[in-house]
Amino acid sequence: MLTRPNRGQRQIDSGTVSQSALDLLYAIGEWYNGAEFHRDGQLLSIATSQPPKLQTLIECGDNFWDYRYANAFDELESLGWVRGSEDPEWILSKPVKWAPTRQGRAAIGDFFREEFIEKYEGIIRSGGGLVGYLDETLTHRTGVELCHFAGGHPISAIGDFKDHPWENIVMYPGNRRHARPDVGTANEWTSWEIITSHDDLVETAEKLMRIRGQYEYVRWLFDTRESAFRVLSFFHESDITDIQIVNAPYDNPEDYSLQIGQDVLKRSREDDAYCVNGIDQLETLQSLWDQKEHFAQTYNQKSPTKSTL
Repeated sequence: MLTRPNRGQRQIDSGTVSQSALDLLYAIGEWYNGAEFHRDGQLLSIATSQPPKLQTLIECGDNFWDYRYANAFDELESLGWVRGSEDPEWILSKPVKWAPTRQGRAAIGDFFREEFIEKYEGIIRSGGGLVGYLDETLTHRTGVELCHFAGGHPISAIGDFKDHPWENIVMYPGNRRHARPDVGTANEWTSWEIITSHDDLVETAEKLMRIRGQYEYVRWLFDTRESAFRVLSFFHESDITDIQIVNAPYDNPEDYSLQIGQDVLKRSREDDAYCVNGIDQLETLQSLWDQKEHFAQTYNQKSPTKSTL
C-alpha cells in the first residue's frame, strides 16, 4: 500500500489535514509528476495509461478503502483540492474526480516539496515540488507526458529529427528568457504545444508567434477538437498573428473533425493566399493516445523514471 514517506502532521489555516488525506494527496502528486506504478502486473503512468482509480494508486482493497480513505477523499473534496464527483476532469473519455485543482496542486507543492524535489530534481521547473507549472491541469500534464513519450518514436520523426535518440526529447526545455514549449528537441528542431480549453487565447497566439521563430517544426496537441477549432479561429481573426486558414473562422467548433482540421491546414500551406506558419501538425489528446501502441517499444528502451512505486 502506498503511503507518504514523511508521516509528520501538516497544518492548514483551518486545522490539521488527516494522515489518510495526505496519503491520497501524495499519490495524486506522484501520478501528476510522472511516477510509474506497478499494479497487478501492469505498469501504469500518466504517459501510458488512462487515469486509474485513486484506490488503484493507493493499492488497497475495497474494505480498507471504505474504512480509511473514503472519508479522506471527502475531506480533500471539501477543501477544494480535488475536482470531485460533481465536476470531474474528463481525460481520455474518463471522468477523473481526483484530478487536483489549482489549490490542490499548490497543497501538493507545499506539503511534499522536499520529497518531490529530491525525486524529480532534474525536471522540476516551478520550484514548488511539481513537474511543470502550477497552472497546468492534469489534462495538460497528461498531454505533456504523452508528447514526451511519443516524441522519440520514428512515427513522429520529421527531417533531421529522424536521427535523434529518445533522450533528446525534453519537457519544458530552454530557459525563462525565451519562449518555452511544453516539449521540444534539445537542438530546437521540433516542439509540441499542449493547449486545453482553460488556456488564454491571447497568450496562446502570442506564444505561437514566439515559438515558430525558435523551432523549425511546431506541433499542436489540443485536449478536444472543439478547443482546436476555437484556437484556429482565433489565430485567423486576431491581429496578434498573421495566420490565415482556409474556411476560417469556424462556427460551432464542436462540429468539426480532426481530419477536417488537418485538411484545411494542408490546403492553407499549399496556397500562397493563406499563412499557417508555426502550425505544422494538429492532434488531439485522444488521437495521439490512439497511436500510443506504436510507441511502446521506444518507451521500453528509455531509462525508468526516478520514482517507481
